[in-house]
Amino acid sequence: MPVELNTLSYLLLTSIFSAASAVAIKNGRHSDVHPLVLNSQGSFSSLRYAGESAIIKSKMYTHSTLFSNNQTIRTLSQLYEVAFLKHKTNTFILSGQTVCSRYGKWFIEINSVHILWPSCHWGGLVTIPIAAQATSSHLLHVIRNTSLTVLVIDASHLDFALHLIEASTVKHLIVLGHHPQEQREYFGIRVSSFDYLKKVGLEALIETSDQTSSDTMASIYYSSNPKNNIILDNKDNQNALGVVLTHQNMISALSSYAAHLPASHRITSKDRFMHGFAIDNVLGYILGILCTFMGATLSFEDKIPYNDFHLNVENVLSTIKGFRPTIYASGAPFLKQVRILIANKYGNSFIYQRGLKRKDRYHREGRLVSDCIYDMLVFRDIRQRMFGGNIRLLLIDDDQNMSDDASFYRAILGAQVLKTFSRAETTSGMTATSVYDYTSDKRLIGPPLPVMEIKLSDHEEYTAEDLPNPRGEIQVRGHNVFAGYWNDDKDTLLDVVHPDGWFITDMIGELLPNGSFRLLKSK
Repeated sequence: MPVELNTLSYLLLTSIFSAASAVAIKNGRHSDVHPLVLNSQGSFSSLRYAGESAIIKSKMYTHSTLFSNNQTIRTLSQLYEVAFLKHKTNTFILSGQTVCSRYGKWFIEINSVHILWPSCHWGGLVTIPIAAQATSSHLLHVIRNTSLTVLVIDASHLDFALHLIEASTVKHLIVLGHHPQEQREYFGIRVSSFDYLKKVGLEALIETSDQTSSDTMASIYYSSNPKNNIILDNKDNQNALGVVLTHQNMISALSSYAAHLPASHRITSKDRFMHGFAIDNVLGYILGILCTFMGATLSFEDKIPYNDFHLNVENVLSTIKGFRPTIYASGAPFLKQVRILIANKYGNSFIYQRGLKRKDRYHREGRLVSDCIYDMLVFRDIRQRMFGGNIRLLLIDDDQNMSDDASFYRAILGAQVLKTFSRAETTSGMTATSVYDYTSDKRLIGPPLPVMEIKLSDHEEYTAEDLPNPRGEIQVRGHNVFAGYWNDDKDTLLDVVHPDGWFITDMIGELLPNGSFRLLKSK
């Protein structure tokens, strides 16, 4: 007996088959990018010297300027001027419960240490960031080495700072946050609240003129973390050297990160950026500048704990969940603690373990899947509870322990995860893994960033003639390599930077055929 179908039935069947076809196409076993793209991530020079590998550049090396249509931007002050005029109605910062707009006198509308760096650089001042977690010996080392006269601190650090700087060169102490008195004096040190300075500034507005140039000093970075820059004796951070970064260094670094992201993953005004770096880690600031220029919103926590070495991971995750960032960046140690927390809560679940194995299979097929059955059953809950559910791009910096955290978070978040390899001396950037590269190689640190040239030089048992791939000490060169060490003799600079501009990283790497690098060990 023939079955007759009416028009509605035809439409229903057509819809079902169309939906099934769309799902099949989306979840088909084709990789997210053509293999040729991942097989050629760097450009090799045709010549090389004895004892060295070929020089490697990014495929984007000749397109590494963020400002191809804004050739007048050579300093941070010019960058902020362009950025805030272009995105003046957008939200700039979310800090606690405070919202700061780019419109109008944005730099005097918020009590946050995070707004001071753009304010200072817009006005041509030099910043010397010091982390809240820094030891008293590190703080004194920085003050003595720079003869610092003005120190900006959070209100919770006031008593500690006054006791510490009593006999130092500091003459002005500016307090952020609640401070009962507008201005007072202790032991010859003038203590002023930030609110008082704002009031004085409004009563005596002056026209600022940009006197900076590309080679003008922008910041000096004394990292309180020995892994973030070179320390002479490699024993403690009391001998940390002040890394001098110019405006050109910073412009080059942020341009490089911008060019490294393909068009499909570029930062836009719809993004919200948050990071977990200490304030003396330049990568957090560079990424923040880039997001500012692109119109994205920056998110920060108001509270700045003093000497809080025992980080409460759940409290930090609660803040991340509240701000719901789309882009998050952090050092490997914090993300390792988060991974332990996730394992403690979900690790005994069969579905969780099965889901990780299935995601690993997808990654080996070259696919990033964020909507499979395991996402619905377990991973989506983790994203919502711990990260706010919106992260599309995660950056993990300086994972020298060579963990598989990138693969793990790629599975959990269903997001692109990039590993970066940075130093203060290179204004945060040397290499970064590529979008769409889902390899499980724990040691992979990616190709050079677009402003960098990288080569390997022979070191002890590691040589450029090694098989199957050249190995040796990683050396880098580019416009983001620092100008020198503050208040230090030239001999120290020559120990780490060759006369032809090559910076010695003290790291041993391996050059892969596709132009990316593996990190083998620290010297």
